[in-house]
Amino acid sequence: MSYRYLLLSMVAATTFLAGCSDSNGRNPESIRASVDFTAFVKQELANTSQRREAREVNELTFSFNDRSNEQAYDDLF
Repeated sequence: MSYRYLLLSMVAATTFLAGCSDSNGRNPESIRASVDFTAFVKQELANTSQRREAREVNELTFSFNDRSNEQAYDDLF
C-alpha cells in the first residue's frame, strides 16, 4: 500500500509541475504581454470617465507597429 501511495503522489506532483510552465520551459509569470502602442494610447485617450483608474504598464511590452505611419494619430486631433 505504501508503494502505491508513493507512486500516485509522484505522478500527481509531476503532473502539477508540468502544468506550471509553457512549452519553452518558462513560468507563466515570466511571459510578458505585447501591446500595440498606438492602440493603447488611443484607448487611454478615449476613456474620459471621471472614475477611471491608472493602468499598470510595468508588465507590458509595447510594440511600435506605426513607426512609419505619419498619420497614426491624425484621428485624435
